[in-house]
Amino acid sequence: MRRMLLDVVRIYVVYGVYRGEDSLKAQTRQNRDAGNQLRVTNNTFFPVNWKNFLRVEANKDGLFRLLANAIWEFQPPHGKQIISKYGHNVVSSSLSDLSDLYCNHEEAYTRLLFYDSRAFHHGFSKVI
Repeated sequence: MRRMLLDVVRIYVVYGVYRGEDSLKAQTRQNRDAGNQLRVTNNTFFPVNWKNFLRVEANKDGLFRLLANAIWEFQPPHGKQIISKYGHNVVSSSLSDLSDLYCNHEEAYTRLLFYDSRAFHHGFSKVI
């Protein structure tokens, strides 16, 4: 993250979240062969087979929780920001007012578009 922040002012960490039994993607994943559940911590080794790792909702939830905590604790250089969403909360390394960054879109692509619009609203002219 530090390396990325050399060239940008703000990073959004975005991932898809498939909630509830009504989600078609969540149902599709449940019907597939399940991978192995891992306890995701700072000391967990990267899995050799990411595809199997990501098939287990608990693994993804643990990974997203770990990322959110890392973002919350991260001390970025002055004027730099890292923002993500975990569960119903938006977390940031440096912003205190996150009220206009909340969205409930499941798909990462639509969440990216939402965050892009918020970045332009806040005066950013380039989004990558």
